[in-house]
Amino acid sequence: PNRSASNIQVIASESMYNAFVLKPKIKILGGFPSTGNPNLTQRNWNTNKTILSGDLNSDGSIRSSHVVILAGNSSIGSSELDGFTITKGNASGNYTIYVNSIGIFSGHGGGIYLTNAWLTINNCTFSENNAESWGGGIYSNNSTLTVNNSLFSKNTAANGGGMYINSSSNAVLNNCTFQENSSSNDGGGLYNNSSSPELNACNFSKNSAVGSGGGILNFSNASPAINNCIISENTAANGGGMYSSYGFSSMIKNSVFSGNVASVSGGGIYNSVITSPTIVNCIISGNKAEEFGGGICNN
Repeated sequence: PNRSASNIQVIASESMYNAFVLKPKIKILGGFPSTGNPNLTQRNWNTNKTILSGDLNSDGSIRSSHVVILAGNSSIGSSELDGFTITKGNASGNYTIYVNSIGIFSGHGGGIYLTNAWLTINNCTFSENNAESWGGGIYSNNSTLTVNNSLFSKNTAANGGGMYINSSSNAVLNNCTFQENSSSNDGGGLYNNSSSPELNACNFSKNSAVGSGGGILNFSNASPAINNCIISENTAANGGGMYSSYGFSSMIKNSVFSGNVASVSGGGIYNSVITSPTIVNCIISGNKAEEFGGGICNN
């Protein structure tokens, strides 16, 4: 991006304040060939990569705090992003900019920063984004978010390496893959804070957290519905596959927790304070913990 997020009329090359700012009720498509006069039938987002990059000078020394921002369209209608690779955002520092009169904190949402908004994402890849605080790939705050057929890979953050869903956000994730994302604190793949997304046919593999919840962390009345998901080979101190505390009462159905590792407790699943999940028709196999609960630890 070469325009200031807070004033898109200003061209400001190589500025960390730059971002692609989405407008409400706009559908943006990627995946077209780069030559000729292509039409919709020629779209192929796997072959024709359409890249939105935060690497402003192509050597990594100057990166946008947020590659994409959408703020304040929740009462107007959904925007849609389809067929893009969003990469190398770096949410860092301790400052606030304003988009549509809404504050955007610099430390959240390296790939996409979504607040008080409504967004549908299809067929996208989020890779190598970073956030010093929350949400390396996506930070969603008080928003409605639907993500279909998308990949989150090698994103990093203090919390929520792949994605951080915050503050009563209404989210649905269908057929998404979270792979090799990491957090220096909690929620390597996905961090749910006071939000209860629906996860359908999602795969969480090889994500890691230094603290809790290598694959998924649920906190403060976060109770996602987990259906037909595979959560495998994730690592953390507690809750290698998933860690939940303070109000988690989710339904987990037809899912697999396998090969997850906790260096302390809860290899597959760790249920901490005030949690009461219901687990139906699931496989919990081959998980490992150094202390308590190779498969499940209830504390």
